[in-house]
Amino acid sequence: MPRENSFLIDLLGRLESLQMYIRQAPLQLGGSSGSGGGSGGPPGGFQGKLPQGQVAGDSTESFLFTSGSAPSLVENLNNIRYWLTPSHNFQASTGSPPTDYLTISSGSWHHTSGQAPLSFVGGNSPPLVAPTSGSRYNLLTMTTAGVLSWTHGTDGDPPTMVTFPSPTSGSMPLWLVLGRSSGSVIRFYDDGVSHYLFRDVRPFLDWGIGGAGSSGSSPQPAGRVVFTDANGAAITDSTFLWDNTNKQLQLTPAGSAAGILIGGDFQIYRSATDMGRTPDGFTVSLGLNIGSASGAGTGQVYVSSGFHASGTQQITHQR
Repeated sequence: MPRENSFLIDLLGRLESLQMYIRQAPLQLGGSSGSGGGSGGPPGGFQGKLPQGQVAGDSTESFLFTSGSAPSLVENLNNIRYWLTPSHNFQASTGSPPTDYLTISSGSWHHTSGQAPLSFVGGNSPPLVAPTSGSRYNLLTMTTAGVLSWTHGTDGDPPTMVTFPSPTSGSMPLWLVLGRSSGSVIRFYDDGVSHYLFRDVRPFLDWGIGGAGSSGSSPQPAGRVVFTDANGAAITDSTFLWDNTNKQLQLTPAGSAAGILIGGDFQIYRSATDMGRTPDGFTVSLGLNIGSASGAGTGQVYVSSGFHASGTQQITHQR
């Protein structure tokens, strides 16, 4: 064989081996996990960062995507978190193919003290009516009788947020859907035409327990439960906390506008250092000990340093 042909065959073989090596060689991205997206060097061979919103998602990783595709990695991760972290009570699905209503799974809701919780066996919501123009927020709620219904916001582009029910109304928010005038079915992703599931607003899923050493943009003290407001948003400013370590309900704000309101008309609040106050009446059914006194029986008031009445105030013995 001529030497030229042997050299050419050898060169082609080397190029083929190099091509296979390049295909198999891993791309060293560098960096490490951490807050703000992590830190470290740029991906090998490139300068800059790779935003999650520009990385394609995998529709097979999440049960949510019965059709269509996950547009980005960040949405893919959000939907995986939806499936993994919360309770599966009152979970929503749209069917395959999607429909104009949501199917809600079974769940238990303890809505009233002293009563057995509602045991919901599952069922379908009413069909979602499309707005006449633009888009609209639609809130799916459940009553204490297990009845599902829609609360509609105002049509607009962009639309205004729908009004959420009061915590004492006997109605629990479940799912927020963005409806479109062009929509006929509800999807779990935004395809630009259909209605889609905008947010999970089941309130009990926003009550997080901060573990020891928890961190993040709004870290919570270890062993404390974070409550939510009337709209289902987490209260993370440490003004209303249950301290499970010390078994204390901690209310940071003071003054007549704060405190505890019971039954809509009886209020008690912190008026000064080590001083509580109520603008309403207060009845003690048993005994009342004041100061270092002790031993007061039913209907008795014991004081350690005597009574003092100012102005026209009187102490009356009522039989």
